[in-house]
Amino acid sequence: MTVGRKVFVFKDESRNDPISQETREVLISIYYPSNPVEHESKYISLFEPNISLDVDMLSNMGVDKDYIRNLDTKIHNDERIDIIARNCPIIFIAPAFGVVRDMYSFCVEHLVECGFVVITIGATHESIFSIFPDGRFVQQSKEISEIDSVDIHSWKQLLKLRVEDMSWVLKNLDEVLD
Repeated sequence: MTVGRKVFVFKDESRNDPISQETREVLISIYYPSNPVEHESKYISLFEPNISLDVDMLSNMGVDKDYIRNLDTKIHNDERIDIIARNCPIIFIAPAFGVVRDMYSFCVEHLVECGFVVITIGATHESIFSIFPDGRFVQQSKEISEIDSVDIHSWKQLLKLRVEDMSWVLKNLDEVLD
């Protein structure tokens, strides 16, 4: 089975981002059953259009560049949606506290193969990096990276922000899936 993926950015005009002080942007990936394709896909394609920055950053964290460049995936960007996807239940994944929304891709592949559509919700400024479809590469903010592990108040604030993002996506699901 081929897994398709589309990336969207939605602006929640009702909230400001606590770091940028601009309108809160919610970055999501939608994974779905897609029509079979004949070409291979690489994991790093999930970080288009800024693959080089992603590879460099992961390399600086200890990931082998050759390994990450050659890792295969069943996920293909912007493939046509298989008609069966319209009847699939939806699972939301919102990794937090530094994890990039597309780093659970191997679990996502399995969930889509089991008949689910999966929506992953990113956390700009919180994730180690966020890559937008327009090419913006946003690293984790200094404020987030310096939160002490026992600073419960700050962790609760981040959790509250993520719950608000998830609630907003859920309330606007029709717009997201159009």
